Amino acid sequence: MTRKGRKKKSPLGWQWVLIAAAALALYWGLQYFLNPGEGMGQKNSNPKITVTTATPTPQATATPDPGAPVAKWNFESAKPFLPEDAYPDNYSALNIDSSPSGLLAYAKMIPGERLGPQGATGTEPGLRLLHWDGSAYQSSDLDFRNLQAAIGKFRASGLPQVERRPFASNGSQVYSAKLFSNDDSRIAVVYFIVDEAGIRWAPLMNSEGKTQNAAFLQGTTAAVTRRIRRLEEDGKTFIVMEKGTLDLDSPEIGYRWKVYAYFWNGKIFSLDKSLSEKLTEEKQASD
Repeated sequence: MTRKGRKKKSPLGWQWVLIAAAALALYWGLQYFLNPGEGMGQKNSNPKITVTTATPTPQATATPDPGAPVAKWNFESAKPFLPEDAYPDNYSALNIDSSPSGLLAYAKMIPGERLGPQGATGTEPGLRLLHWDGSAYQSSDLDFRNLQAAIGKFRASGLPQVERRPFASNGSQVYSAKLFSNDDSRIAVVYFIVDEAGIRWAPLMNSEGKTQNAAFLQGTTAAVTRRIRRLEEDGKTFIVMEKGTLDLDSPEIGYRWKVYAYFWNGKIFSLDKSLSEKLTEEKQASD
């Protein structure tokens, strides 16, 4: 009697078993990775990935309340008060005493001119007073074109450099500022009044008895050198302008000096002839 041999199992069935086991292991591995807080034996019918986004903290703006005074004038607090024609990245603000009023110095853009870095070219100086009247700010501006009679064709550009302290405080407050030019090695020193009436050029009566704006050139050319300084004497505040003239045909003689002393009387700079003569003699003797 012939014994029948056993039928061999197909290897294809074992392969499907291994594939199914691998797929199941991969599934539970993904569940554990995506949801580490859940046990592998727990069911998660709808697994989700949650992304948490941080809420940005609101930032305070620099725009002041129109009904409130500025506590301290600086680059940020002055920004909302810039005029439309101001170069936006080159300006400075100055506190006036302990009051909420402030001075805003800026580079004023000139229509049609090409702007240089920081508005150093293609601009002219700008000065604005922001006076707090108790309920709101009132602004007034200086017109630098009115200086031509005092400083001639000197063309100032860029930001004016305002002295931090008043030049004089008897009567109205008088401030000084330096103006710079890209076309001239000299600078201009100018004086202006700040009070409740606004901002305006300080008047000066010159040696010829004529009234002009208080503005002077300082520096040296081929034949003339000028120096501007402040002097306190006998309870008065003076602008002292030293002017040296050189004879180009005989330069070995040196400068011939003439000194002018103008004192602030609370309303106008007036020439003190006696002090001017005294300072002239002292300058000539020391040179």
